[in-house]
Amino acid sequence: MTRVANEICPATPPSAGTSLLSRDVGIDVDIALPPDHESPGVVVLWPPTRFQYTVKDIGRPAGGALWPYDTAYESTDAFAVLNRGRSKWPYRVMWN
Repeated sequence: MTRVANEICPATPPSAGTSLLSRDVGIDVDIALPPDHESPGVVVLWPPTRFQYTVKDIGRPAGGALWPYDTAYESTDAFAVLNRGRSKWPYRVMWN
């Protein structure tokens, strides 16, 4: 797994999983990618030159430690949800 301080970092290779590490917030969690794991993905087509792709990665086994403030919590039997996406938008976008 790839580790980068204070960032969510995709693993290399993707089959290895994801690792979250932040000393500022107090997170050190490994999120496994089980064999044959399925995740729903959706592509939304906008005008001909724009799109949005999103994946909801649900129920991935997670383990590690969280220590917000001065209290530490460790777990080996938790689950994680990753929501990631990609899109092509105009340079300037006004959201509602």
